[in-house]
Amino acid sequence: FRASINHGVVIHYDYTKEFEPAHFPHRWLRERLAEYQKIRDCFAGDFYELNPPSPEESGWGILQYDLPEEQRGVITVFRGENCPEVERLIRPRGIHAECNYLVSDADDSFEPFQISGSEWMHNGFRLRLEQPRTARLIHYRQQR
Repeated sequence: FRASINHGVVIHYDYTKEFEPAHFPHRWLRERLAEYQKIRDCFAGDFYELNPPSPEESGWGILQYDLPEEQRGVITVFRGENCPEVERLIRPRGIHAECNYLVSDADDSFEPFQISGSEWMHNGFRLRLEQPRTARLIHYRQQR
C-alpha cells in the first residue's frame, strides 16, 4: 500500500473473483487510509529522491516529500525483497541547518527523537528494517 500512495489512491474489490466482503481486510485498509490522509498533502510539496527505488528490488528506495511552508514532511522508506542490507543511513534535503526537527515513525519502530538540521543533513540517522519487503513512513516537523 505504501509503495502505491501518491496524490490519489484508488481502492477496489476484485470483481473478477467471487466477491466475499467478509474476507476483505477492512480494518487494515481503514488504518492505511488514515495513515495516507495524514501525509497526502506532502505529495504537493518538494520532492527529493534520497535513494532511488531499485527496479529489481535489490536495494532501498528512500523518497522525501517536504512541505517547506508548513515546516514538515514525510520520508517513505522501502527495503526491497532481495535487499541484503538491514540498515540504511537517511539524510534529508531541503531542511534548515539552524533548526531542530522532531522525527517519528508511523509504525513506532523507534522512539521519536529531536535532531538538529545540521546534524541530520551531515550525519543522518540510521534506520534498521529487519525484514525485506518492509516500508516505513518517517514523519518530521521543525521545532520552534
